[in-house]
Amino acid sequence: MGFLRSIKASVRKAESAAIMQRLLDIFRHEGLTSLDPMKTADHLLRELCAAAPHLVDQREGPLPNKFALAAIAFASAVAQRRMDGESLVFGLCLGRLLERFAVNADCVTLTRLDLDLLDRAAVVYRYEIKQFSGTDLGMEIKDLLSNPARAWEDWYLAFRDEVDRSNELLAVHTGGVSVVDLMDEAPLRQAYEAGLSPRRMGRELARGLRVTEVPPGE
Repeated sequence: MGFLRSIKASVRKAESAAIMQRLLDIFRHEGLTSLDPMKTADHLLRELCAAAPHLVDQREGPLPNKFALAAIAFASAVAQRRMDGESLVFGLCLGRLLERFAVNADCVTLTRLDLDLLDRAAVVYRYEIKQFSGTDLGMEIKDLLSNPARAWEDWYLAFRDEVDRSNELLAVHTGGVSVVDLMDEAPLRQAYEAGLSPRRMGRELARGLRVTEVPPGE
């Protein structure tokens, strides 16, 4: 591979790694994994390129799309591992990636290679979910999988309910107003758009505020 070609390959892998890191970070915040997103993404890509050097490092034609490369890296990791926590997290990352890609597919130009990689990744994903659906671990994340596009209003109500349960001093008052309702909505919107769990966010907020007495007049 020529020097310029090598640089392009390195850039493409870095782009795919960045996508994988963001997805892994979402599920790390969900408490489903303790893996380091950056190290794990880099490791999975190295693992893929070592097993299939023709995809990137030794490829003569157009390089795979960054989303397709990230998808097949996750799919390859799932296929090579036994059913365990890591495999499930990689499967969840793959599912979230395929979902987001489908939404933005019209904005991306795909080659025959990209379509082939995405099709293979989708097959692995469907098999992975089927394998885990009946396990205890699979049931724990049922809500996460069955509600990938939870409406903002539902997310917010679940978040507020969890805050109320975790700290009664923050609960909704007689007038229907909660301390949460007085917060800046922007950070909550960001958490919602990132796919973070509303209940986990609610528990963390309740612990973080550490309210110990009701303000006078309430």
